[in-house]
Amino acid sequence: MNRVEKRPLRLFRNEHCSLAYRQEKRANWLTENLTYSLVYLVLGDFSFTTPDRSGQLAPGNFLLINPATSSKHVARNASLLILELSPALVIDCAARTRLAGTSNSVTFRAGETLSDPTISRVAADLIHEISEVERDHEAAIAALVEQMVIHVLRHYSILKRTDALEFSRVGLFDRRLRRAVELMLAQLDE
Repeated sequence: MNRVEKRPLRLFRNEHCSLAYRQEKRANWLTENLTYSLVYLVLGDFSFTTPDRSGQLAPGNFLLINPATSSKHVARNASLLILELSPALVIDCAARTRLAGTSNSVTFRAGETLSDPTISRVAADLIHEISEVERDHEAAIAALVEQMVIHVLRHYSILKRTDALEFSRVGLFDRRLRRAVELMLAQLDE
């Protein structure tokens, strides 16, 4: 078993994502996700329970968690990279790269323990950027996060058509709101 000493949490946050590099001797936590999450195990023991499945991650593997999913996590002598992504960022990346239309919702293949050399490489780069705070590391982290999102969208997403959201020049918004404004404008005399 690998030993990890308790070190301070390394954290990066912006309006679209949060990134945490945790080194834990022993930790238990519950989450109720409002975001998409990717948990990457660098080393140690990590187990999880979601409504769909329970399991363990092996070092170098990762887990995807969709929004509105509760999960329980247990880490022992573990180093973890936890990336939380706003739904707006995921849908924006999907639309800009034409991986999904603007009327699609995105769901990740959740509950599976996955292994991918590209995810491992980008995770190592993110850990380096968050640990070795260099000049302009925010831009490097944002670029790596976007690379991670696009890779996950390409290989681990399930796209579903939805009439609730659309992408416009001003960004992502609720299509029902646009329809209500159009109806009000059309019946302005009344």
